[in-house]
This record gives sequence, structure tokens and C-alpha cells, in this order.
Amino acid sequence: MAAPQADRVEDEVRGALTPLGLDLEAVELSRSGSKRLLRIAVDADGGVPIDLITDATRVVSAALDEGSAM
Repeated sequence: MAAPQADRVEDEVRGALTPLGLDLEAVELSRSGSKRLLRIAVDADGGVPIDLITDATRVVSAALDEGSAM
């Protein structure tokens, strides 16, 4: 997938993750057959508990639904 699209995804999700205290470490957008695969890596001081991953999943999904990168 083109880097500019990954950059747009990164911009959209970074703003959603910051209020949770999460740092966006990486965004990887690629093709898997006819589908797109999005991988997002996050980190935080002291690690990231599973409950925070759940919250992050929800806010990232909402940000991507509302945005135009995907």
C-alpha cells in the first residue's frame, strides 16, 4: 500500500490514542489478497494492559470510521 495512505492513517489514529496515554509506535498497511491489512503498534510508560488495548481498538476503529484515510 502506498506510504501516503499509511501516513494519513497514522495522523488519524495518533490523535485518538493520545488521550489514552498511548504512544503510536508503528503503522503498517498492506494488501492480503483482495483485502487490506492494518497493523498498529502502541506503547506506554509501564507497558500496555489488555484493558487499554480494548479501549485503543475502539477509539482507533471510530477514528478510522470517521476519517477519510481508509
